[in-house]
Amino acid sequence: PNICTVYEINETPDRLFFVMQFVEGQTLKKTINNKPMPVEQVIEISLQLADALAEAHSHGVIHRDIKSSNIMFTAEGEPVLTDFGIAKILSEVAHLSATGSVMGSPAYMAPEQAMGQPVDARSDLYALGIVLYEMVSGRVPFQADSPTAVMMQHISQPPPPPRQFNPQLPPAAEAVIQKALAKDPAARFNRVSELAAAFQAAVTSSEITLVNALFVRDPAATMVSGEPTAHA
Repeated sequence: PNICTVYEINETPDRLFFVMQFVEGQTLKKTINNKPMPVEQVIEISLQLADALAEAHSHGVIHRDIKSSNIMFTAEGEPVLTDFGIAKILSEVAHLSATGSVMGSPAYMAPEQAMGQPVDARSDLYALGIVLYEMVSGRVPFQADSPTAVMMQHISQPPPPPRQFNPQLPPAAEAVIQKALAKDPAARFNRVSELAAAFQAAVTSSEITLVNALFVRDPAATMVSGEPTAHA
């Protein structure tokens, strides 16, 4: 329900075209309007977007252009992910882009994507982390005079702490976003659903719950005095 429906794919003598669902509402970019959104609303939107991306990823589809202007709202206020125009199909027979090419929107681009390296679901997770950052702070983390300069910031610079722009954001929620925006894909969450769940826990639960969500990866975590020990 949170992915824009394609009803038909066809062509005329001079072009290919999609017949798509008409989404009446405005984009998430316009909804943010350079101001932080209430965290409760951010949780609701991020959970639905994570569901949409998880569905795409389960079919081997990497969006590669997640950004707030590609997320629209229905008349009922439901977020809808649009524009799979540069999506990559992860299969041996599909070669939609070669290593070394760069496609996407610089402000939301994962470091490996900016360097023209192979992308996977963790690249979309990074972009969703940028959207989360934008929703809680009212701005994207990296801004510069040129797209190339923005991409270089993604590759080499840490993002400014989002609490710098929104002191009301819980520190635990900031930690979740920072993990999603790790330069190394292996240091991010494994799945978009884990990112959304960790953000929800960071806002609604204790710091201890967050620590477990961020760092406990071994199901058989060591028990000390009846409490699980987190493994960083």
